[in-house]
Amino acid sequence: KNLNYPAYVVRGVTKQRVGQDRYLWIGLDDRGIELWQSKLSENFQLGSFTTVDNGHEVDFSRLRIRSMATHPITEETWFNTVGFLGIADAEDRTVTIHSSHDESFGRHRALAFSPDGRYLYQSIGETLIEHEFDSMGHWVSARPLDWLSEKVNFFRLGAIHVLPDGVLIVAAEDALFAVTPWNQAVYPLEIKLPKGIAENPNLNNPVEDRVISLLASSNNTLWLGTEALGVLETEIQTGPEGISIEVKRAWNEDAGLPDVTIYGIAEDAAGQIWVSSNRGLSRINPVTSEILNF
Repeated sequence: KNLNYPAYVVRGVTKQRVGQDRYLWIGLDDRGIELWQSKLSENFQLGSFTTVDNGHEVDFSRLRIRSMATHPITEETWFNTVGFLGIADAEDRTVTIHSSHDESFGRHRALAFSPDGRYLYQSIGETLIEHEFDSMGHWVSARPLDWLSEKVNFFRLGAIHVLPDGVLIVAAEDALFAVTPWNQAVYPLEIKLPKGIAENPNLNNPVEDRVISLLASSNNTLWLGTEALGVLETEIQTGPEGISIEVKRAWNEDAGLPDVTIYGIAEDAAGQIWVSSNRGLSRINPVTSEILNF
């Protein structure tokens, strides 16, 4: 709402609470990361933090944030950028570069924690990295999942989501997969379009239009954020032929969204779905079909 504050593409938002203070970490497309702070029942104000580059030559104000994820135990924010993996912690108000990686073509670098906080999955181009943490949330080690690359020829990994049972839903540019790391198995996911949606000339195959964000919510619902189709509300189905995804509804500009490139999806305590795009933040009420744009 502040016309004096320039608008940038927001790639990620995470929250953290320290005592009575609330914090938001905002990851921007090519303007680095911001820290916003608020006391309870007060508005958020832009805050300051210190930076630690750990020997890497980094211009923190120009970091190109691509994805962010909150550790379930420590509440630290981990962020994936072009060239670096970093940590933001509001408790000591620091942003630290954890490690660097080779440049790889692709605008989307996914990041997702397992619900128990023991694993962090990071995509870099066509490679999926598994980071392991101890029971206290401390980083232990990292390794590329080479067996996954041997089983499937991924092309530009765009999104990752970890289900409560540990199954990974992985979106590449040309396919969706379910992955079970404990037995190194990969299951292609078929996307079924109902008749009403399939006949819509404005909707192509969701895989062809690239899934770049994922969220599994209640009632076996999987939300797919795409690069050109908006948000697809789908249902995960299992049967003798394997796992499939049926699209129940497409949320796009016709439904009230201001933009159809969906970078992030989150669910609040009331079951409403929040999505970020090139034109701000939107809240979807799946029950009333109301969309509120910010």
